[in-house]
Amino acid sequence: MCMPAQETNTYTFDFQLIQRLFDLSELQIMRDEVVVSVGDTDSSFIDYFETIAQTDVSRVLDGMISIRLTIRNVTRHDQGNWRTNYLHNGRLYQSPELNCYLKTFVQPQDIWCQAKLNGAILDVRCNTHKTFPQALCVVRLSKDSTHELVRIDYTHESFLEDTSSYFRSTCFISINISNLAPKELGVNVTMYPNVTNTPQDLNYGEVKSLHYNLIEQHGIETHTLCTVREFVDTTPEAEQKTVNMNLPLESTLFTKLVTEDKTSHEESSESTDLINEHAFVTISLTCVMLVSLGLVVHKLVICRRLRKRQNDQDNHFYEVIDSA
Repeated sequence: MCMPAQETNTYTFDFQLIQRLFDLSELQIMRDEVVVSVGDTDSSFIDYFETIAQTDVSRVLDGMISIRLTIRNVTRHDQGNWRTNYLHNGRLYQSPELNCYLKTFVQPQDIWCQAKLNGAILDVRCNTHKTFPQALCVVRLSKDSTHELVRIDYTHESFLEDTSSYFRSTCFISINISNLAPKELGVNVTMYPNVTNTPQDLNYGEVKSLHYNLIEQHGIETHTLCTVREFVDTTPEAEQKTVNMNLPLESTLFTKLVTEDKTSHEESSESTDLINEHAFVTISLTCVMLVSLGLVVHKLVICRRLRKRQNDQDNHFYEVIDSA
């Protein structure tokens, strides 16, 4: 099999032959049963499809001739068996210099991933809007997390574009994080086209990285999945210091708190009886800092609380530090 060719890119076949075995004018380059190029003289080729492919010849040492066939813009039609033949004394012989099957691929495009915490299972869903052939996913966890259970399921939707078929592929990834100790967790998802069904296909994929912090908290029967919120202190003595805060809040309540002033904060804090006492303290302290220090929201992504009861065990607070 030839090395796979990425569609819309250029692709080259490079091979050498010994000139003394036969004249270059006897050589043919074929794709399946179609003649693409034939030798004209000892130093040139005739390309039957000049807008598609170009053949160049150069001489090397010891009577060897180096030949390069360049496909200018790879399309699905370039898939097939590429080989060299030569016509000698009225008979057609297959030449060993070039004989392989070429497959084409489309690198996964517009990949995006979403993460959701379901109890002790972190569910990650990654999609690509266009790829060929169907895409697969490989998941690598950060150091010291390699033994956690990972399960992957797939869906593939085919569609046509300019007479060629493509796929919208989705990976459903489930990661068991119940036994993780408090630490940083990195999840790298490589989405790649399954061209040759070998590890080599990973070279044609794209990587998406998600990073999490697992922070232990005692006495709270809640798992919370949040994204980092950066608050910039605008007071002169703070010198633009960035403070990261964990806010285990309902999204509607959190939005209300950060958009109201100190007076309205006192009213909003009364509604925190929906959350446990520990969370109430966190909310109050944060709101006071927002008002007294003149903090400005630099980046804000609302977090969501999920209830989970654990018998006689500590509960954990999960925070997404970054998501690419």
